[in-house]
Amino acid sequence: DLRIEALMRRAKRPQQAKTSSIGTIEFDRNLPGLRADGHEVLLTLRELSIMELLLAANGNTVSRERIL
Repeated sequence: DLRIEALMRRAKRPQQAKTSSIGTIEFDRNLPGLRADGHEVLLTLRELSIMELLLAANGNTVSRERIL
């Protein structure tokens, strides 16, 4: 069955780290925000999406068009 094959492929993928950090900023995908200097900062859904996009770029430049 194709659904089972798709589930098996997804199970084989490496799990994405739940936290990422840049300097003193820690982005936790389980939270609706991030921690900066030990303080939790709540982000909007759009801000969370942009943060994930920038973290996925791994230090590379992300164009304005791609962000929009």
